[in-house]
Amino acid sequence: MRRTSVHIAKVRSSSVIAAPSVSTTGMRGPAGPISVRVATDLDAELDRFRAGVRPISMRSATDLGAELDRSRCGTGPISVRVATDLDASGDADGPGDFCGRRSMMLIMTATTATNATSAESTRSARSMKSAAGRAVSAGERVDLTGVSETMLLPLHARAEHTLSARPRFEDWTAVDLVSRLDYDFSEAARDRLMSGGVVMRTLTFDSLVSGFILTHPETTVVNIACGLDTRLHRLDNGRLTWYDLDLPDVIDLRRQLLGEGERRHLIAASALDPDWPEQVRAAGDVLVIIEGLTMYLTQDEVAALMDLIATRLPGATVLIEVMPHFFQKYGRERSVVATGARFTYGCSGAEEFCSTVAPDWRALHDVTFGETIARLRPWLAPMMRLSMVNRLSERVLVLRAPRR
Repeated sequence: MRRTSVHIAKVRSSSVIAAPSVSTTGMRGPAGPISVRVATDLDAELDRFRAGVRPISMRSATDLGAELDRSRCGTGPISVRVATDLDASGDADGPGDFCGRRSMMLIMTATTATNATSAESTRSARSMKSAAGRAVSAGERVDLTGVSETMLLPLHARAEHTLSARPRFEDWTAVDLVSRLDYDFSEAARDRLMSGGVVMRTLTFDSLVSGFILTHPETTVVNIACGLDTRLHRLDNGRLTWYDLDLPDVIDLRRQLLGEGERRHLIAASALDPDWPEQVRAAGDVLVIIEGLTMYLTQDEVAALMDLIATRLPGATVLIEVMPHFFQKYGRERSVVATGARFTYGCSGAEEFCSTVAPDWRALHDVTFGETIARLRPWLAPMMRLSMVNRLSERVLVLRAPRR
């Protein structure tokens, strides 16, 4: 089975979730990390190899094999690009058996086999991608407006990314849903700013949620303003209890398209409705996900939501996305504007958030989308660490609710 090589947040024993680390690339012996220049060269050679332009040099083959070997032994991280391209070939071997010339032979064998069998699936994927961007899809009719309508934009972005040449994650449930909905996705298909942001947001949240699940495998997850989110389909370990909460019209559509299950529950209510926590049955750890919501609320509404969670779900861990002030005031995503929705709340980071809307909460981590970009493109890491870039980055705050 193909594994999606998405970086999982490292977990320390002293904290619930450890923030994703920024790694330039894999380790090569005691000398330390491979330089950014070498990592870039390896990626370029891999690109040429995959395009059939030229074979990978023996030196690069050795470096790539050693990097994967170190990662599989647990003695060093591995770059996302190398993991994505080599993981499928390396699964057949145990730690220590996958390096040098043998690694390249396995890559060539896997690539040849894939090319021989995937021509039809590639044509099918292209057809699906084309259909996803057409003005109207045939299927379930969608009758949503304003903020509720914005839930369709990230759905399209995840489906489009899944069908791209080099997806960082795969969401085939989203692809299926886009093909089934009777909705004009043409504006979403043209909005590259929105779709790029959704990809970064998805990778950031997936990493943090996976890190929490790793140490709390039987946790209860409350996904507020869920829309047509499909994270459970990607990350389910078979032991979670999952609640999806959104407005009644959204939940009606979600129930029609995705249904419920023994461990999957739907709550039709506003996030600010004080009664919705009564429907959550949680005997242990609770993780609350608030993705793509706060920018459509006022500061008072955000404060009310945090107070509600603290009162009704004491001790819960919350992952909440916030938009920087600059983008909230001046940013314009054309597909969002087309729905009639507007950005109304911005925040500079965890310190401001806790001092203004969550005074009794404890901030565990402040994870910027820039950190995710740095993991995917190591050579951009120095730029992502610049103070100005940090201030302008959207981020996910990891917070702990007080026990009242």
